[in-house]
Amino acid sequence: MNYKRFEELPCWQVVRELCKAVFELIIIVKLKMILVYAIKCGDHQVQMDNIAEGFDDGSTPEFIRF
Repeated sequence: MNYKRFEELPCWQVVRELCKAVFELIIIVKLKMILVYAIKCGDHQVQMDNIAEGFDDGSTPEFIRF
């Protein structure tokens, strides 16, 4: 067979599809990691803010509420 461009090679086409699949998987995994981190840190941040806000008021009822 005579190929005029390397993109025509069957092995090139298979590897190209494999690369696409790997990159999509990497993106999905990274997004999941970012979301998990954001949820954990975001929840932690909310808790920290609530504790600080309740404490700064100086009254026991506000401290308990937050």
